[in-house]
Amino acid sequence: MGCFPLVRNGDRSYALGNLSKTGFGGEATVWVEQFAAGSIVLSYKDDADKTATFTGKLQDSRIQGAVASTTMAGGKPVKLDGKWIALAVMDAPDFSQISSHMPAVMNVCQTNDDDRNSPKESCFNWSWDPKNPVFAGNLVTVERFDAGSVVITGMSQHGTGGLAAYTGTIEENRIQGTVDYFSGDGHTWKGKWSASFAPGSSVPR
Repeated sequence: MGCFPLVRNGDRSYALGNLSKTGFGGEATVWVEQFAAGSIVLSYKDDADKTATFTGKLQDSRIQGAVASTTMAGGKPVKLDGKWIALAVMDAPDFSQISSHMPAVMNVCQTNDDDRNSPKESCFNWSWDPKNPVFAGNLVTVERFDAGSVVITGMSQHGTGGLAAYTGTIEENRIQGTVDYFSGDGHTWKGKWSASFAPGSSVPR
């Protein structure tokens, strides 16, 4: 099914981002059926008449659960069951307090320690829209960026198709920390990441 961001656009509805990566198709509606006592139920429907129900449990900032979807094939409904996982940002960060201190571009390297015998390192750039906390590719979101810590969550950048939570600390113009990976089947593992950016970028104290 892939990974994609859901951004709340109302009291009980979400906008679906990166539609091409969802495994679904067409315009979609996602709404909240239930969100109480740590349980969440989301319903999905698109203009291709594909429907899905996501049920899960919220623990800290992670949601895990099951998804049941129905689509039409050859004029007959086909039902599929699977698992899903999400990283939740409960309160959107006040990016107006962060943006003036964010470097425009960060050079990032991370390891995938799922294979501990030969962890793979990949490197890439993150660039930031000065008007919001979302990476230009709409894959990861800045939750915190100050002298205390850095927290960035979203889709993994090393090609596993999972989710990742990056945490670290800043020293001068460099960040070092750990990245927690989450896959849709409930598999979790850790890696390391670092980032560098141009000297002179100020960091709030």
